[in-house]
Amino acid sequence: ALLLLHLEELRAEHAQGYAELARRAHAQGRRLRFWAIPADESLWRALLDAGVDWVNVDDPAAYARFAKGYFASREQR
Repeated sequence: ALLLLHLEELRAEHAQGYAELARRAHAQGRRLRFWAIPADESLWRALLDAGVDWVNVDDPAAYARFAKGYFASREQR
């Protein structure tokens, strides 16, 4: 089955759905990629926390700053 989401529908509060998509993709030996993601740290965090493998963003510099802190904090856990 194919699930199509319009960009406007991507919200951090949908994290449980993203986690289910990631679980299904990984169960099939696939990786999950979201692209054209707007500059929204709560959405980036929700996607990464859900297990999304790749997050392509509209603002790479802002995402790089966010990712540096995000992954550093995960390493400390």
